Amino acid sequence: AINLFGQGSSNMHTACIINSSFSENSASIGGAINAFMVSPLILNSVFWHDTADYGPEIQGNCEFVEIAYSNIDTSLVFNQNHEILIGDGDINEDPAFTDTQLTISSNSPCLDGGIAGVTCHGRTWEAPVYDLAGIPRPQSGGFEIGAYEVMFVEIPDQSEVRSQKSEVRCFPNPTSGMVDFRVSNFDFRGVMLKLYDINGKEVALIYEGNLTEGNHTVPFD
Repeated sequence: AINLFGQGSSNMHTACIINSSFSENSASIGGAINAFMVSPLILNSVFWHDTADYGPEIQGNCEFVEIAYSNIDTSLVFNQNHEILIGDGDINEDPAFTDTQLTISSNSPCLDGGIAGVTCHGRTWEAPVYDLAGIPRPQSGGFEIGAYEVMFVEIPDQSEVRSQKSEVRCFPNPTSGMVDFRVSNFDFRGVMLKLYDINGKEVALIYEGNLTEGNHTVPFD
């Protein structure tokens, strides 16, 4: 959970929580966020199954709490005797995390549900250029809700496949464990299959050798 503490009331946002993910947190006050005399703007963020004695997801004692383009049950937000502003783009659905790191799946309702940035009370707040794993934003049609973008592997069209006489796909995608690289050859040829990170650095040599015409599966952990 995050504690935000200020020194006085304000008629503008003095903090922004953007592209963050909170799940299964517990606290005595504010299971995800406790804002005291700080008026936070919350964007592109996931709140899921956080608990607390006061303010199950977000507890505020400030001029206002504003939430937009986030995955949250807004009935679990409390701001003692002050405003709660519900903006555009909020949803309340299972974020479909794939692991304990709160990575979302390619079927998540948070996919493309975020926003690049907003101008509020005369100040512009923008989504971070990279996600928590260092992946550039956005990866697909829009910014994700949450700390991670979903990376898609681009598959060449069939005209490109025919000219190269080969095709590579990977399953499952995305993955954090075992993955199968499926190589389709249109003739006998030498194949070198390498894995690179997002900075272009070679991470692993997955396969090097000859493959016959047809379909082949190369497992990799």
